[in-house]
Formats: sequence, structure tokens, C-alpha cells
Amino acid sequence: MERVTFPNRGNTVVGNLFTPAGSDAGSKYPAIVVTHPFGAVKEQVSTLYAGKLTEQGFITLVFDASYQGESGGEPHFTEIPAARVEDIRCAVDFLSTHPQADEDRIGALGICAGGGYTRRSSTGKGTCTTCRCARTPTRWDSSSSPASARRWRSSPSSRSRRSPRARCC
Repeated sequence: MERVTFPNRGNTVVGNLFTPAGSDAGSKYPAIVVTHPFGAVKEQVSTLYAGKLTEQGFITLVFDASYQGESGGEPHFTEIPAARVEDIRCAVDFLSTHPQADEDRIGALGICAGGGYTRRSSTGKGTCTTCRCARTPTRWDSSSSPASARRWRSSPSSRSRRSPRARCC
């Protein structure tokens, strides 16, 4: 693991970069930016995902969102969606300059709320064109009718079933 920093609109974003064990300095590897859930920091769930992906041969980057964790920004401990989306874009840009990252094979993975931010970062002018979002399953599809929501909540297996809205994007 290597501690890294990159800028986002005047804030210093702090991250951890993981490279596959035994990786060759002269070789290029696919890379993935892993974005943490709302209220989390890079050392929590995003590092678990990054570790598994690194074992599979990916370079991975986890980071504390601007205004959170070790990253800069005031007021601290604030969730600012536009800054988070831009953090992801900046992280992809950072990876694209890494000597071992294959610039044509950079993706992003967002966990829970990070999934929404990741999806948003890959639309429009975003530099990341491949995204996967791991979202927390909910007990019912909140966009469905009130009657189907009641059926969902009252069904015996509702706790073990995934909502249609909780699938990968």
C-alpha cells in the first residue's frame, strides 16, 4: 500500500493505492477507483473491496472524500455530493497518470452511497466510462406503488430478498 494525494478544487484528497503482489514495474495493469459509502473513510469497507480486487490483479485506489477523513476541506465531516463526484473524476485522472495503470482499462466501483456518486461521475464529461455500483439492499422498491411496498414489507422473505433497485447499475 502506498499513501497518495491528488488535488480537487483546492482540497488535497488523501488515498491509499494498492498494487498486485509481485507486479512488474514495467507492466500495465487494469485499475479501479473504489469509493466509500456515506459517512465512511477509506480504511473501512472500500479497502476490503480494494484488497479483493488487488488479489485479482487490479491496481486499486481508495480515498477519503473531500471534507472527510484525512482529506482536506472545511467544514470537515461534511457530505458534499458535487465534491464527491469530482473526487472520483480526479481519482480516475490520478490513476491515468500512474506508470503501471493501463489508461484504457480504468474503472470505478462505488459502495452504497458511493455507488450513486460513482454512477454520476461516469456520465457527461466524466473520464471514467466503466462503473459498477454495489448498493445496500433495501426492504422494498421505494419507487413502486404503496400497495406493492406493503406486500414487500409484509412478505416472510423480505429481509433476504434484494430489491430491484438494489442491483448493480
